[in-house]
Order: sequence, then structure tokens, then C-alpha cells
Amino acid sequence: MAVSSNTLRVVAAIIAFAVVAIGGVLYLDFAGAGAVTSWAYVTLAALGVAFLVYAAVEYIQTRRFESITRQFDTRTIVLIPIAIALNIILGQTVAAALKIPIYLDSIGTILVGALAGPIPGALTGLLANLLWTAVLPPPFHSDIAAGFAVVGAVIGLMAGAF
Repeated sequence: MAVSSNTLRVVAAIIAFAVVAIGGVLYLDFAGAGAVTSWAYVTLAALGVAFLVYAAVEYIQTRRFESITRQFDTRTIVLIPIAIALNIILGQTVAAALKIPIYLDSIGTILVGALAGPIPGALTGLLANLLWTAVLPPPFHSDIAAGFAVVGAVIGLMAGAF
């Protein structure tokens, strides 16, 4: 039974993710007050390494990055900032209106993932949560959104993959 080239890329990326995640967990101390931040950094590093391994295997197989670059056409580049704004506005509005921690901050991420593919979807989820915490001023600022950046990336990845 032959393994498709895309399956090989995905398996290599999953193995790289697991190795970096396990190494980070074994290396860092997760008992202290900064445990949430440590988890986020380990997961972001593992996602970054997994993406690089996926891209490297694709380049070794095809001598180009076609499956990655074809996902970033003009429509996608225009759609990503709109989806990020949609995530932040819906997330903040629903949380403020209901006064309970229910956020609808993944609708834009799922939209991009479904329309453009897993990599733009993951990028949208990651950037939306990081921008929501690090860039926006206090009326729209969220102290906890950055910790969910990895979750947003995985939501976009899964929406694009399935």
C-alpha cells in the first residue's frame, strides 16, 4: 500500500509536533505561577516546528511550496483581517452582553478555514487571539485570549482539514 505525499507530510508534522511538545513539557517547569504561559509557548513552538517540517517535506518532495502558497490567494488575504475583526467583535460583544465567559470568537476562524484551507484558518485563529490580547486597547482588550491562541489555531486547522 503506497502512502500519499500529503499523508507523509501530515504524519511528519504530527511527529515533529509531538517531539517538541514532549521535549518542552519535560524541560520546562509547569508547577509555578507561569504554567499557563509555559504551556502556550510550548504549544506555539510545537506548532511552528510542525509547520516547518510540513513545508520542508513538501519542498523535498516537490521542490516547491505549492500546497501552502495556493491557499493564500487575494481572496484569502482580504478575508483573514475581516475574520479577525469578526472574531474579536463577536467575542467581546457576546462576553460583555451576557456577563458570562461565553465567547463566539471562532466564527471567523471557521469561515476562513472552511473557505481557504487549514493553514489560513490556523493563522486566523492564532492572530485573532494574539491581537485581542496584545494590541487592542482596554475597552476591547482581553487578558485571557492569548492563552487560547493555540486553541484558535487548532480550530482553524481542523475547520480547513475537515
